[in-house]
Amino acid sequence: MEICPNITVREYVCPHMYAAFGDRAIRFIPEKTRILLNWARNDVWKVPIIINNAAMGLTQRGVRCNICQLVADKTKVNKLYLSAHNFAAGFDGSSTRMTADEMRDAILKNANKAPFKLRLESAKCAPTWCHTDYLCEYDQKEMVRVFDA
Repeated sequence: MEICPNITVREYVCPHMYAAFGDRAIRFIPEKTRILLNWARNDVWKVPIIINNAAMGLTQRGVRCNICQLVADKTKVNKLYLSAHNFAAGFDGSSTRMTADEMRDAILKNANKAPFKLRLESAKCAPTWCHTDYLCEYDQKEMVRVFDA
């Protein structure tokens, strides 16, 4: 089942969610996230992207549930972890046809066409992937803000 053209539920949710709900996990993906994924993938980049791909060892780049390793490790040490990934409000994408820098540049060049205010993780913090989300845009003046995680 596709979240939007060219991106399936399985590609976006973690393996734990997919094992529990299959394609019905789409119910946990907000409409705003579907709009973001469609805009970035199909309107801006226009190339295949990789979010989650278990065969490549990539499993926590879309939604992260409470038992995903990154979240579980923070919980074990009583550390608050409120990533856009936990709220299905963002994703880490990469492509064999564009570098992460090219992906970020394309988003920035199309900022005036963005469907709503977005954030991009900096190249310093995300050197080989493009993290895109809309979680913390409430005090943001620009359409696309680059941040350090």
